[in-house]
Amino acid sequence: MFVNQKPVPITVGPNTITVKPKMDLITRSACLDALAAISEGSKGKSNIAMHLGAYQTALMQQNIVGWSGPAFVGIECTLEHIGKLDPDEPLVVAVLEEIGRRNPLGGETTAEKKELTNAGEPVLTESA
Repeated sequence: MFVNQKPVPITVGPNTITVKPKMDLITRSACLDALAAISEGSKGKSNIAMHLGAYQTALMQQNIVGWSGPAFVGIECTLEHIGKLDPDEPLVVAVLEEIGRRNPLGGETTAEKKELTNAGEPVLTESA
């Protein structure tokens, strides 16, 4: 019923970034809010703008809970410092990939999902 909050370490070389194992409802909502913005357009129609960069930043800021290693000595794990991480650094890339793997945008954890038929037998169907 509730999300396990035991942090998960991700290590590349001597450095480690620790992340939440899965986003809870509040965290997911904060990230999705960063992904899209709705504004009023012309003639009363709504415009939806996608902010993929803001979404990635939100994923990192909402999911990183700590870090350790020589690259982080003397640097507190804060939202501001998380926002200043090098996006091309292999550890940062690995962290973003792991967060995405653990929290797929569509909510599916695999490319296929099992559905039960009326007979109770599992049937594999492709996700959209």
